[in-house]
Amino acid sequence: MKHCFMKQHLMQITHLNRLKKMTKAPLALKHIAISLIAISITLSSAIQAQGTTFKLYEDDGVGPEIRDLNWLNNTFLNKQRNRIDAITRSNFGRPIRKNKSDIIALQRTIDEELIDIEDTETLQALGVVLGDVYIHENDLFEWKVYEDGHASHAICLKNSEVCLFPITMLSRRIEAGTKPNVDTIYKKGLKLIEPHLPRKPFDRRPEVIPHK
Repeated sequence: MKHCFMKQHLMQITHLNRLKKMTKAPLALKHIAISLIAISITLSSAIQAQGTTFKLYEDDGVGPEIRDLNWLNNTFLNKQRNRIDAITRSNFGRPIRKNKSDIIALQRTIDEELIDIEDTETLQALGVVLGDVYIHENDLFEWKVYEDGHASHAICLKNSEVCLFPITMLSRRIEAGTKPNVDTIYKKGLKLIEPHLPRKPFDRRPEVIPHK
């Protein structure tokens, strides 16, 4: 408390010294300056008394940052793929193939409740496999890191800020106590992206371009 009082007192002395330098300024300007300094002292005292820090942010129209995966991102995604691959190999005798056939394996994993509902990390690993399906079936997608306050792994249309977040598409529904239909969710994701896909000449509606 003593430190705050001394700090405030020093600030007030600084403001008073500024006043002394304005003796030759026009009267109207001195009145304006005095009013502004008085307001500054009042606000400074109130802020110090509450122990609050204020920051001003300017809305400069800057959107999210979307960047390429680094080594850590790739390592994380591979670890998640391996989690689901181990489950499908041990229970269904088949590996994860990173194509649309994985939707069936994901559905069986969910329906047979092979992942504990409290195991969020493994539940989200289902979404990594789903993201790989999107990328394999549609060559306009790629894995990216989407940073908007915090970093998320996303699949984005190339050279755009249009992204889907498959990692939580399945996990949040399972954690809510439901058994989501993986194929339905996959198609809904495509439907969301569809308006942003590039149009072909003479096409009335954009189409998803299959991976060749």
